[in-house]
Amino acid sequence: MAARSTRFVFYNDSDTTLVRIGGGLDHGIWTRQPPLTIPPLTNANWESESNGVLTGTEGHVDYDIQLATGGSAGTCHIYWDNPYVGSNEYEEKTPETFQVKRLGGGGDNAVVRLTFSSSSSARDGIPDEWKKKGVTLDPGDGSGPQFIDLPAMGADVNRPDVFVQIDWMADATHSHAISAAAIKTVVDAFAASPYRSPTGSVGINLHIDAGPNSIMNHATGATWGALSRARQLSHVANFGTAMVDASNNATSYNWTAFDAVKKQSGGFISTGRAPIFRYAVSAHQLGVAVNSGIARTIPGSDMILTLGTFAGLTDLIMAGTLMHELGHLLGLDHGGGDAVNRKPNYVSVMNYHWQTRGLTKGGVTGIVDFSNIALDRLFEGALDERSGVGKNAAGVAVRRWVPGAAGAAGAYVQVADGSLPIDWNNDGVATSPSVAFDVNNDVQRTALEPFDDWAHLRLVGGAISGAGAGAAYQPPMQTKSADITPEEAELMLPADTTPPVTTVTVTPPPNGRGWHRSTVQVGFSATDDISGVAATFAAVDGAGEFRVSGPVVISAEGMHAVTFGSVDYSQNVEPKQTLPVLIDKSAPEAVIRFDPSIDDVVVFTRDGLSGSDATAVPVLSRTPTLWTSFGSDVAELRVYQLSDYADNTTTLTLKVRCSPFAWEASVVGLSYDDEPHNAARARREREKAEQRQVERERAEREQERREREEWERREHEENEHEEHEHEHEHEHEHEEHEHEEHEHEEHEEHEHEEHEHETESPAEPAFGIPNTMVFERLIARARPGALLGVRQAVSIDRGSVRRTVRARFDVLDDLSLIQRDQGDTPCAEQAASSPTSDQRGLVLVQVVTLRGGLTLEETVQP
Repeated sequence: MAARSTRFVFYNDSDTTLVRIGGGLDHGIWTRQPPLTIPPLTNANWESESNGVLTGTEGHVDYDIQLATGGSAGTCHIYWDNPYVGSNEYEEKTPETFQVKRLGGGGDNAVVRLTFSSSSSARDGIPDEWKKKGVTLDPGDGSGPQFIDLPAMGADVNRPDVFVQIDWMADATHSHAISAAAIKTVVDAFAASPYRSPTGSVGINLHIDAGPNSIMNHATGATWGALSRARQLSHVANFGTAMVDASNNATSYNWTAFDAVKKQSGGFISTGRAPIFRYAVSAHQLGVAVNSGIARTIPGSDMILTLGTFAGLTDLIMAGTLMHELGHLLGLDHGGGDAVNRKPNYVSVMNYHWQTRGLTKGGVTGIVDFSNIALDRLFEGALDERSGVGKNAAGVAVRRWVPGAAGAAGAYVQVADGSLPIDWNNDGVATSPSVAFDVNNDVQRTALEPFDDWAHLRLVGGAISGAGAGAAYQPPMQTKSADITPEEAELMLPADTTPPVTTVTVTPPPNGRGWHRSTVQVGFSATDDISGVAATFAAVDGAGEFRVSGPVVISAEGMHAVTFGSVDYSQNVEPKQTLPVLIDKSAPEAVIRFDPSIDDVVVFTRDGLSGSDATAVPVLSRTPTLWTSFGSDVAELRVYQLSDYADNTTTLTLKVRCSPFAWEASVVGLSYDDEPHNAARARREREKAEQRQVERERAEREQERREREEWERREHEENEHEEHEHEHEHEHEHEEHEHEEHEHEEHEEHEHEEHEHETESPAEPAFGIPNTMVFERLIARARPGALLGVRQAVSIDRGSVRRTVRARFDVLDDLSLIQRDQGDTPCAEQAASSPTSDQRGLVLVQVVTLRGGLTLEETVQP
């Protein structure tokens, strides 16, 4: 064992990387050399020992303190001497913003424990001593030493402090100063944040110097007053030089004009604040670009706010943009830990979705905040609609891309609760376990990573590097990243909490009673105030619901119910509506019977669907006629028009004659005006027209054939020898005369046929069912006019079977006698039943039309 040895256990308790740049031994040898690099939050070991008699070991090592943002914060120097005679000596030197704490080191074989860390307990890059006592810094521009009274500004050793100075451009007509309300919103967001510092404190103190009259302490209302160094700048319309695309979106920006303002006499550099304060200029426009602002580096210390092109500028837009640019300086990108923008699973003001609109949480809108929790990872190639963006998004609104229809511009639409199912592919339902869709509209389908902003803030960056006063910070002069434009901001639709409204158009419209007499088309039209209509759904008569893609056709007769409703892209669901669709395509039937109370044959309407009036149908017209063709008796033709509540009609024609005690009637005409019968008539007319066309074309072909044969015949005769011409001249003239007469006869016959076709009437066929109704009143002789009863006889010929019903009822004794005859010859008395009494009531016999025919019914009067 060596006489003397020194072993180092070194812990890098900082976010910097230490890179060995020098060192060596004056006495002794290495048993383990110092490592070349010591990453953040890691341990390192090295050891030296004596290598001779009566000797010790002495040496040093130098590490460059490399900042996470690039560049050097200075050197960490470590020296040791463990002599053979005398006491051990140690020395550690660092920039004032860092420190090395030592434990141990005594004895011949010493063990030394070193901890390298920031001199800021809160790890915000501001040494504790500065916060306690203030600091005098010389900016090195000839302005002389500047005292920065951090205690008076509210700095706190136990809590992170972020300082920002905002200079603003203005002229006599307007100012680009950030409003006090916007500043307070951002200050409050930092104070209420879940950021936890190494001291155990929660939240961040944000101090924004926006001029002497701006609020320094929002709890007391105290202003910056004499402590302020922020100032008004001369207004220029286009601040600096920017390269832009066709939409005036900056593709790069040159910071020369910004540095000129920053470094001018009396400007930000002259204040000596550069190692402590981040610097912002609020101007009208980035060159000719229309972006809301730009951060110089991520992280960094320089930013520009340019909201001059944003119409309707609000405190919310200013606050969101201020916090967005400040977020860049604190290490956040548009996707938090990456540059992927507009991710639905990243709810932060850093996301364009929320920069100008603010977040929505628990129904509260317009929240300006970073993300405070990581939501679920999304893979756009296989999105599960059922799980949204995860349970951590409960009550948190998210946005997704909705393409425009038919070439229209799309938009980013807000959904109220990200923990619930989300309709990623915008088809109106959110039930698919796997859909592929580009939900952030970056023209690719990739994995979208979530991010917790507050847990990953980098409070040290740019000139706030922990390097202390006088440290050289050389930011880039040309950068490519610029932020949201007014055109892009318009794509972020506001919250939509109102469901769509669906209206229907029914073709043809119903009649006054709500009934249709034909096939119905139900068309749907939905409107939505913000996000737009995703889909309309309908169901007919309780069957399965379906997505509406066009008019719904309902053709079946009946009383139908169409339920419908729409959903918008924000997934607001319209309460279901119900549309009754009543269809009756069948004309009513006629009920013909005798009414002894009025001594007449009466007709009633019967309809089993839409219904009809219960009263007797009035006679539409009466025409005198003969009962038989040979003039046996006078009678009249009565025409009745029966209507149901759907406006289908039936026309009934009765031939009626009467005597003092009896009525006779016969159905001689029956026609229906409804969809089936009209369709049949139209079909017959089409068939007739087609047949006439076929016959016409056949006649034309025959005429052409005859003319061709005649021409050929004449051509042949002309080519015969002249000597035969005279011989046959007389014969030829005779033939021509006969041919002309024949053509004339054919022409007249053809015209007659055409005339017959043209004048043929599509009249209804005559009613062809023989039928007879006889109603005889029985009158008491002792009491003239007293009605004793009615004798009825009704016969209907059904081809080989004739059915007759004879009924007699006594109105005084409430007694009915019925006899039924049927057989294959007229008036045959076969299968006759004996008269029977029926005590239930008076039996009436009535004739009912049925689908163009007739049937008999026996009804019992109540």
